[in-house]
Amino acid sequence: MTLHRSVLTRDRISQLYQAHSFAQTSLSSSENLEFVHKWSGLRRNYEKNELTVPERINFLSKHPLSREQLFVSVGGSRSPNVESFLQAHRICSQISEMGCILISGGVPGIDLAAHLAAIDRKRHELLTIAVLANPVEFGLSGHQFNSPTIAGGIESSGAYLSEYDESVEVNSAEFLERLLQRDRIISAISNVFIAFECSVDSATVDTARRARLQGKTVLAVKPPIKTGRKGVEQILEEGIASPFLSPKDIVRAASENHIAS
Repeated sequence: MTLHRSVLTRDRISQLYQAHSFAQTSLSSSENLEFVHKWSGLRRNYEKNELTVPERINFLSKHPLSREQLFVSVGGSRSPNVESFLQAHRICSQISEMGCILISGGVPGIDLAAHLAAIDRKRHELLTIAVLANPVEFGLSGHQFNSPTIAGGIESSGAYLSEYDESVEVNSAEFLERLLQRDRIISAISNVFIAFECSVDSATVDTARRARLQGKTVLAVKPPIKTGRKGVEQILEEGIASPFLSPKDIVRAASENHIAS
């Protein structure tokens, strides 16, 4: 079976995920959340286009998408301690075994733990989606690591998703901004977003805020040991996330969100 490239329209994605918040996100002043832009350090509110998916998204996979599946997105530090990496891999493995599709951003760290948890099952079906800041044809090669084993695993048991086409420059100055922009897709196409070890006002905290405004369930997993990163505590204290309890609770929350949409 070969990789097949297709284009998903916003309407098609909404049908697949039964997620009305893709195209329509309410942004009243009472519910919008301030965020700190990771690269500029500026604090401001989100614009509507920073919370909705684009009109068209490129999809590269051997497998079709199914509206019957539940989607759980995962975020966290690019350089977690070993204990947090193993924690994320263990929890994501349990979630994958329950039949959920794991979505993450295709970069080292917690993202990698999520993708590995899915492809380690070695099943020829859609188990994980890597949302890229580069064209889907580049796979993981533009995301700071290029492991043939991991890329092969995603190609066998997953998919690449991106709003960008071949016209963008992979290593351009806009790449860092594209990394942030793709986070709105990671949260939007999921039923639940789970945050693992991360820093205050990090990209993971940003994604958690976007997920909350998109009407998603946001859960936070406290690191197994004390670290200097306080992002999980931040989103719990701000009421953006609820504490992680067990994989069954995640699947229950995903099912409720799936039905509600």
